[in-house]
Amino acid sequence: MAMQLRKAPTAFSLQPTGKASKRVEKPAYLDFIRSLPCIVTRREPVDAAHVSYAEPRAGKLGRGKASKESDCWALPLHPDEHRRQHSMGEREYWKSVGIDPVTTAAFLYAAYPNRERALLVINNVKRGQVSRPAFNPSTGETA
Repeated sequence: MAMQLRKAPTAFSLQPTGKASKRVEKPAYLDFIRSLPCIVTRREPVDAAHVSYAEPRAGKLGRGKASKESDCWALPLHPDEHRRQHSMGEREYWKSVGIDPVTTAAFLYAAYPNRERALLVINNVKRGQVSRPAFNPSTGETA
């Protein structure tokens, strides 16, 4: 009788499959995100930027190859910031601006569809040690 070794579980083998792992698309929610000011600079217009890395403490699986994250993990980012985020890497970008994107995305999703509540979330984002210059909308410059 041959003995078979069981493979040790990996991060990927422990993830849900089928319907539990499929991306949830919510076009109305993305429109809501695009109606808000940038989470970093408070500038408009914004892109709906998805937080794509896994965060197990939030039940967030991350994205697979060539796929986007579920829309509930989107944040409003000015196009300049969105390009910067993609150019330097997602975790590094969020660390540089001192924002926890997973927690912030969860709070924004909980505020939906109430714009006033979402603005309250944006205006009260807790920033870490690293801060960015404040944007002055009347002059279009950073301080």
